Amino acid sequence: MTDLRLVEFSDGSGNMQKDEVEALQAIYEHDFEWADHEVYAAPCKSFYMSIPGDFCLRLLIHLPSDYPSRSCPIAEVYESFGVSSSDCDAIIHNLATIFNKSQGDVCLYEWIESVREQFGSFASFEASSLEVVDMDATELLLSAAPSPRDDIPLFLRQIKTGVPITDRKSTFQAVVVSRWYGGILLGPDRFKHIANCARQVLETHGFIHRKTKKQA
Repeated sequence: MTDLRLVEFSDGSGNMQKDEVEALQAIYEHDFEWADHEVYAAPCKSFYMSIPGDFCLRLLIHLPSDYPSRSCPIAEVYESFGVSSSDCDAIIHNLATIFNKSQGDVCLYEWIESVREQFGSFASFEASSLEVVDMDATELLLSAAPSPRDDIPLFLRQIKTGVPITDRKSTFQAVVVSRWYGGILLGPDRFKHIANCARQVLETHGFIHRKTKKQA
């Protein structure tokens, strides 16, 4: 069975692809990873590119047989954390823009660097720069709300907190994550706490309106 990664084409695209991929592997080392399976019927190289940083961004890139002479690489945001859908669309659109300017030359390095510049900048953060996030939950709730800091990632500023829960002799901070049903049955007390703290946070931060009892 022919290894698609070694296919070369008469218009020179194969040689240019090979040189570019070898350069990307040398530059990015472990951030470059071949995909296990090519998902397109036509000859195509597929690989992942990880962007180090707090956004855990991972790109899946497919190289058509006639890239770079004719066709643009096909890319998708395969994994991410805290990256909006509009930002994902902008990442893909930027690849097409850079390809159109390349005039038949390879363009992936320039595109990958633009993504790393935008979404990989938090990798060098010192722990002290995130101290407001790592603060003890009780201290954070009792202290005055700090003013927004420009050096904290936007998705961390969007995390909402509520008051701790006290049940008998235990006081704890619940973490509620919305998800599909995974087969775990919750007891009545735990379900009550989850429902109450989720509703309290949603009401406090204006996602839902607080219900008031009508006076007779």
